[in-house]
Formats: sequence, structure tokens, C-alpha cells
Amino acid sequence: MNTITLHRSNATATLHLQGAHLAAWELGGKPVLFLSPRAVFAPGKAIRGGIPVCFPWFNAHATNPDLPSHGFARTSVWTLKESAGDCAVLELESDEKTLAMWPHAFLVTYRLQLLRKGLLMDFRVQNTGEFPFTFETALHSYFALEDVRQARVEGLDGRTYLDQTEEFRRKVQEGDVVFSEETDRLFVDSPGPLTLREGPRVIRLTGLEGWKSTIVWNPWTEKARALKDLGEDQWPHFACVETGCAADDAVTLPAGETWRLAVEIEVG
Repeated sequence: MNTITLHRSNATATLHLQGAHLAAWELGGKPVLFLSPRAVFAPGKAIRGGIPVCFPWFNAHATNPDLPSHGFARTSVWTLKESAGDCAVLELESDEKTLAMWPHAFLVTYRLQLLRKGLLMDFRVQNTGEFPFTFETALHSYFALEDVRQARVEGLDGRTYLDQTEEFRRKVQEGDVVFSEETDRLFVDSPGPLTLREGPRVIRLTGLEGWKSTIVWNPWTEKARALKDLGEDQWPHFACVETGCAADDAVTLPAGETWRLAVEIEVG
């Protein structure tokens, strides 16, 4: 599997062309992202951990359950357009294979850049066809933790979410998101900024453009046991705090136009 290494004086990262997947990122010698020790690195297989790219749908396909969950972008081989030290730019363009699953012409450009204290993710979707299309997307960040039960997500108090553990029942968040059971919440109209806090460690997510939905996920014990590429002993060591547009926030993009999602992660 082709990989690119990004680096600057205090940080390194490993990026895979399959899925445009940032699998590892260390800052000051400490991992920021969780990568499952059972992750599978094989053609056509999604990598468990890091930052997968969900596009052009989120979760299962709305009408065809045989299509890949979270879309085809995370298992497609992207094209490296630029790589220079702390920055890489990748592209994914529609072809016969993608058109068979999703009949729309597109060009996605994804720029990742290591910053002094963080990471910039700049994700752009261009409609290269003749008609509008609607899509969902998310940058599915797995953040490394010592113990998710000691972590909390700040910034979502009062926001509406779809509880995916209760058949997408709509609820309103009260206070910070804490983890005491399986958590799978898709917050709509929730563009941040957010803070993931565990003890003295702080990870801040700031939206620069396009961010509307936030997904917070941890599988807990039973679901983790069912995920062969995760294993039952790994669930305490991460929380997913994902940025994008899904469900109510799905994007309709006119022909010829470009949409941008830009998020900055800062580690404190």
C-alpha cells in the first residue's frame, strides 16, 4: 500500500493513498490518532483508525445496503498531486467504478498540512457534471486516549442529535458528551468549535469553512467485540469526533461549483 510521510520538526504523519487515509500522526513524540493494532492494510479494505474519509454518503447507503458503508472514498486509491515536507495534496476523480455506485461526475481535492501544534484538513468537492448532486461527507477522526471513560467533548450542549443506538431517535444534548456506554451520535447544525478533553490533554477542533455535522462515536464493549479489525480490548483507547455534513446537513452542489470543508485540529 503506497504511503507518504509528512514531517516537521515536532511532528510526523503517515498518509496512505488508499482512502487518502491519515493513519498515524505524532506530535511531540506522542500519538494524536488511534490506530487499531488489528487494522487491515489490504486493497479494498478500510483501515480501522486514523482519519478515514467518508464520501459520498455517510453510514449505510440509503437505498442499497450492498454498497460500501460510508461510501467508496475510503477504499479508493487516490492520486498524489503534491507532497512537500509537511503538506500533501491528493485527488479522487469519478471513473467507471464510482459511476456504477454513484452516478455523478466529481473531483475531490484533499489537502493535509502539519502545523506547529496541529493539523489542517482542507477537503473540496467539485461537481464536474451537468446536473446538481447531493452528498454527505465526514472526516472520521479517531483520537487516541488513555481511557475514554475519563474523556469529554465540550461544545455540543443544547445541540440536536440523531441517536444511532436508538434507530436515529432525535434528542437534545445536555451538558458535555461523556462516555459511559456505546455512544453514536450524529449532531446536526453543530459546526463547533469543539474540545475533546482527557485530564490535562486537550484537542480543539475549529471549523474554517463548511463544517455543519459532528459525529461522536465509541463502540463500547459489545460492538467492539464484533469488529474483528478492532478487538474487544481497544475501545477504551479512543473517541471518534468527526467533522462533516450528513443527514439534515447533506450538501446539494450545483453543476460546476465547488464546496469546501476546512477544519483545524490543535493539540494542547
